[in-house]
Amino acid sequence: MKPAIFVNVENNITIAQEEILGSVLCVITYDSEDETIRIANDTRNLVSTPLSSGLTLSARVAWLHRFGPGAS
Repeated sequence: MKPAIFVNVENNITIAQEEILGSVLCVITYDSEDETIRIANDTRNLVSTPLSSGLTLSARVAWLHRFGPGAS
């Protein structure tokens, strides 16, 4: 698969939850800080990175993000 960016992805679909062999970026939007953390921590076996245009929000979310499956 060629490198691809998928936008308007829902967190519960396969491409957002399972490994894809290739360079893939799924863009999942959020409406609140709590939703951002929930979506990032809901990733089962993949790396997730919350991004924001606001540095303060990004820093707070980074502290609350568990980073990976089984993290606490």
